[in-house]
Amino acid sequence: MAAAHSLVQLSLLILASLILCAFIGGSSRHLGGVDAVFPSGYGRCPRAAHYTTPPAIHPLLQDHLDAGLAQADAAMRNVQQQLNTPGVALTMVLNDALLWQQGYGYADKATKKAVSPADTIFRIGSISKVFSVLWMYKARDDGVLHPDDEVVKHVPQFGYKNPFLSQGKRGVTFQQLASHMAGLPRSTPCSACNKISASEMWARVRNLTLIHPPGARPLYSNCGFNVLGNALAHVYKTDFPTWMVENIMKPIGMTSSGVNITQAPASRLATPYWADGSVCAPSSCLTDAGWADPSGALYSTSGDLGKLLKMLLAQGPQGDSQLLDGTTIRESFAPRYIGTDREGGFATPWELNYFDDYLLRTKQGDVNGYSSEIIMVPELTFGIVVLANTEFHAASYAQAVAAIMIPILDTVFRVLESMPQVPENYKEYIGEYTIANTTLITITGGEIRGQRYLSFYSPSLEVNAILKEVSTDHYQLLPAFHNQESCMNVEFASFFEYVDFVRSSSTKAITGLRIPGLVYELAWTGPRAK
Repeated sequence: MAAAHSLVQLSLLILASLILCAFIGGSSRHLGGVDAVFPSGYGRCPRAAHYTTPPAIHPLLQDHLDAGLAQADAAMRNVQQQLNTPGVALTMVLNDALLWQQGYGYADKATKKAVSPADTIFRIGSISKVFSVLWMYKARDDGVLHPDDEVVKHVPQFGYKNPFLSQGKRGVTFQQLASHMAGLPRSTPCSACNKISASEMWARVRNLTLIHPPGARPLYSNCGFNVLGNALAHVYKTDFPTWMVENIMKPIGMTSSGVNITQAPASRLATPYWADGSVCAPSSCLTDAGWADPSGALYSTSGDLGKLLKMLLAQGPQGDSQLLDGTTIRESFAPRYIGTDREGGFATPWELNYFDDYLLRTKQGDVNGYSSEIIMVPELTFGIVVLANTEFHAASYAQAVAAIMIPILDTVFRVLESMPQVPENYKEYIGEYTIANTTLITITGGEIRGQRYLSFYSPSLEVNAILKEVSTDHYQLLPAFHNQESCMNVEFASFFEYVDFVRSSSTKAITGLRIPGLVYELAWTGPRAK
């Protein structure tokens, strides 16, 4: 306990210095109408380089999170005052658990019924697209199809007019539909899509002309996602709403979510409002979308969507089951297209936006009377969901909260990871390690307020790192807390390799070390006192 307490003292000292720097020498970033102050060291390769699960937040460091949550709460109220949004629900997820949720304003202004993140139901607009992507990847994990398959291979009635055959004859794939790279136009060829048969809709799609060659560049397409969802339903010989509820929502625990808004419990539904504050009539805002369900018809609560984020950020596990493989979820986060201005791009189906060092995975939804926004930072296992009962409002809230929380979480995690604890016998490893009497590696270490550490330095290997114990005499190289390198330099260097210390079979003393993943056949002898 004493060592743990010392670690906290050390962490608090480092964190305090960083926070002080934030106010006397920090840089300002602007996002969603909120100025966020960053520590002066911000700008290094972000925490993404470590590829590790974030450490648990120590109770003493919880104070900094609590301060951030208080700021986020104040920002939500400030934005609501500016926009005059009737009702807003906020849910935040961290480390696979609920961090914070709060309702603001009214689900219904006339009755003054308050918004509840767990109970108030909103339409979620284009966040619906996430669920079609989950279905596509589950089909891949289950061996039903591959995202790179041409859609027509599984759905013969799919087609379109392609004026770009001279640039390649390969057809539109499921993956292209899921990342807005198919070249299909934005709008689905129907107005009352719930009144048109599936066969008629496929015929209308076949009459569409591609705007770009498949895979050439992104074009945001509701039509493409409606093709994706209905194509998957055809492959599985089911209907989109039934399969989605039974195979995605229920396993995640999203018991307050569904597809057809006319089937949502009316007593829990947030009243939809137009931007001028007037009520949106059910004929405009609360109708079934039919064939257009996959692109934007789903409904949920912010609490239910928080469960979705926990599954995504945990990379698959959901209770005792694994809804999707972890590598599959990481694949969905990977960029499919980065704009030439490098300001953002598309993943599957995430919209990518840079916030200082981090590439945010976001999804915004707007449909008559409602708006929604998800912002995720997978490297921090942090996610935000905001739902509102007015179109176009949710994004402002989510971005204001992100601007406050991301710098705080980044700083806290860097401090917690800055010096991995090493065992009490750490001094056995300290010294110079040589080959042919030439010093190649220097291991140093010590204690700062009871926190033990080991450092690894080798000019010839171009590595300056800290050592993290994996098991007895088995360590891993990690970038130092103060690392100022770019991510490219960090990830192309020799960090993350394993270091094995060798002991004498007779004396049990350390006699050398090996780095099998870096220099397989060589061993360094030592340690020799400096």
